[in-house]
Amino acid sequence: MVNGELKMPLSRARFPIAIGSFCGLLAVNFVIALAWNDGLPAAASANTRAWFTGFSVVSQCLATLCLLRTIARRHAATLHSYLKAPPRREWLIAAGGLTVWLAIWALADYFCGREPPVWQTALFAEVSGGAKLWLTAAVVLFAPLNEELLFRGVLFCSLPPRRAVGRVGATLIFSAAVWTWCHPQYDWYFSAQIFTLGLWLGYVRRRTQSLAPGFALHVVNNFLAVLTA
Repeated sequence: MVNGELKMPLSRARFPIAIGSFCGLLAVNFVIALAWNDGLPAAASANTRAWFTGFSVVSQCLATLCLLRTIARRHAATLHSYLKAPPRREWLIAAGGLTVWLAIWALADYFCGREPPVWQTALFAEVSGGAKLWLTAAVVLFAPLNEELLFRGVLFCSLPPRRAVGRVGATLIFSAAVWTWCHPQYDWYFSAQIFTLGLWLGYVRRRTQSLAPGFALHVVNNFLAVLTA
């Protein structure tokens, strides 16, 4: 359904409960990430680090899915509501926006002489075999699913629903800002890329009332990032 409200988890919940659920899910994600990082030997090889990183991302995604399923049941909704496919026209609009975003930042990279982050390039350059496939799957599939469920799913539904343009804009900006803040490994330039992408993903989420297009765009973006790393 386009420009209509689907019955989604937390969409009718009280704001304190909804935002508390988001903070709880985010906290679980951080705890899992810290647990994996603390268990990593200091002299671990690149492949070992890739396996640990992959397991961290997948564990976070599974935790989010399990907790979100519980939340959805309490609010008489289903996870399928989150991923309901919109009409083909909406897919084309979403893809067109991502294409424009990629073109703008490609030009910015060229004129500013920017390259992918060194740590990102080194991470994929030093990994090989099954570890590389595992890390790629974690980054391209599981990370987008987890982040879309968290930021364009739970957080988006946590904010009070308003149809006024100002309130909609505030929701888009806030969700994109929180998503950017959760990527502290990037400098201001790449943070700007993340923030502007978050605005578009939020707009697509608002327009289609579905996470399916945003998840697909997120997957494509992360896949291109892996290819250029």
